[in-house]
Amino acid sequence: MKPRPQIGPLILMFALVALPFVATFTLYYPDERHYTDGALMMLKHGDWLVPKTAEGAPRFQKPPLAYWSVAASYATFGVGVFTSRLPFLLASCGTLWLTYRLARSSVHSFTRIAPS
Repeated sequence: MKPRPQIGPLILMFALVALPFVATFTLYYPDERHYTDGALMMLKHGDWLVPKTAEGAPRFQKPPLAYWSVAASYATFGVGVFTSRLPFLLASCGTLWLTYRLARSSVHSFTRIAPS
């Protein structure tokens, strides 16, 4: 039996390489404020259902899961640049893991049905 490649060390290496970029103030993305403002308004008003802009107007242009994850990160770890980007780093690591699992499953399925 062939040794299976391990995804854990690869995900850990990805997270460690990306971590300095998550915590930096120099990289600011133009749409980042929509997530942070919406999350701050959720915490301030306790309304976790409807994301709002900094002015208080409802904002439905972005998926609510993004607002909820940033707001949950703020509620858990406090408000900051690192905590606003942490959910997206974790989502990236989850995407790497899911891609690995799907690829392994596809290869396994293909080798099972392929003629010898």
